[in-house]
Amino acid sequence: MIRRSIRAAIVPAVMLTAGACFATRNDVRTLQGDIAVLRAENARSDSVHRAQFQSAAIQAGALADSLRSLNAFLARFASDVSRFNGDLSINMHTLGQQLLTLQELAGQNQKRLQDVRAEIERQQSELATAAQPSTVPGAPAAPSGSVPTGPAQLYSMGKSMLDRSSYPAARAAFGDLLERYPADDLAGAAQYGIARSLDLEGQAAAADSAYARVVEKYPKSVLAPSALYKRAMAARQANQAANARALFQQILDNYPHSPEAATVPDLLKKP
Repeated sequence: MIRRSIRAAIVPAVMLTAGACFATRNDVRTLQGDIAVLRAENARSDSVHRAQFQSAAIQAGALADSLRSLNAFLARFASDVSRFNGDLSINMHTLGQQLLTLQELAGQNQKRLQDVRAEIERQQSELATAAQPSTVPGAPAAPSGSVPTGPAQLYSMGKSMLDRSSYPAARAAFGDLLERYPADDLAGAAQYGIARSLDLEGQAAAADSAYARVVEKYPKSVLAPSALYKRAMAARQANQAANARALFQQILDNYPHSPEAATVPDLLKKP
């Protein structure tokens, strides 16, 4: 009887202990599963972070490469611009020199034509004088040296006097041309000759006024841009910067194809 009571007490205790052990094992398995899941999630998270980091590193590298390429391009571009400006300045200077040379050649040819014209005028005057009767009853004798003088002859005389630094005599010849032949093609050149003679004598104010009359009265003269250029350079030397720039601009606006216009842009860049 006592044994049965002991067995009855032992059996429930054993079953309770076994159940407790069973529950603990399940909890452990559950915990182990949770840990495995957490590890897997952490692994996936680390993998994503690594992938994001690698992607960011790749993008940063690509951006750095792009910046290096851009900097290299900008450096090449700046070099090209600098070289272009240098070449342009050299080309403009060369062009200006070539135009000045052409102007000198054109001036030489014009002088030859003027000399030929003057010689023709002289011969015509001599023929006209020779054709006149030596004596005409009741008429006064022609004064000695009263042979008619043409515009080319007067200009040639004035230019010769100018080259010899006989400035008053040069102005007299040029002034005679303007008075007797105001509409002749050489009138503008004669007015320029007067201005030049005053300029060489150091009469700056009178020379400036005379140069201004070249442009005002003979704007189509080939020497009109030269007259403007002379005035502009004189104003520049007198520290009249605004007046000089206005005169230089007038050359560009009214005589863009003149040799003087080719040198104006470089002059306008200087202070």
